[in-house]
Amino acid sequence: MHLSIFILGSHPAISLAEILHLAQDKTDLNLTVEKLHNAVCIMSHSTQLDYDWWQNRLGGTVKIARVIDTLPHKSLTPETLAELYQPHSKTGKNVIGISQYAINTTAKLLHRSFGIELKKKIKARGVSCRVVPAKTTELSSAQIIHNKLITKGAEIILVKMDHQVMI
Repeated sequence: MHLSIFILGSHPAISLAEILHLAQDKTDLNLTVEKLHNAVCIMSHSTQLDYDWWQNRLGGTVKIARVIDTLPHKSLTPETLAELYQPHSKTGKNVIGISQYAINTTAKLLHRSFGIELKKKIKARGVSCRVVPAKTTELSSAQIIHNKLITKGAEIILVKMDHQVMI
């Protein structure tokens, strides 16, 4: 079973209806809503999603991401995230952005120094990178495009729910 995170737009109910409508044609997918809170929707599915296909068809969904791991909240450190990070390129500079979303909590997940420590841990693995400074807990679509996160790096989306963090 695969998990994905859908960051819904300004009208979450309409965004979710749009996702479920598209999923009707993909009967082998078995797309199921696991958790839904405000603009964050966690969905399970039986086969891997073609993220480009989905993102190009969903007008009301801001971001779609593959869940690569779920950790206890207290074990999320720059070291564990650096181990999970797959660089876009071994040569040249990778660009990393971090967005934080929360389900059933208002607690801020990361401190400001987390990005700096993450950069140091990734650099210690021999990968050059830059971390996009964020003024808020979530990167906007404009920040993702302007900083070339899709072509030269990655946005790491962290979703905290209960006592766990989905990455």
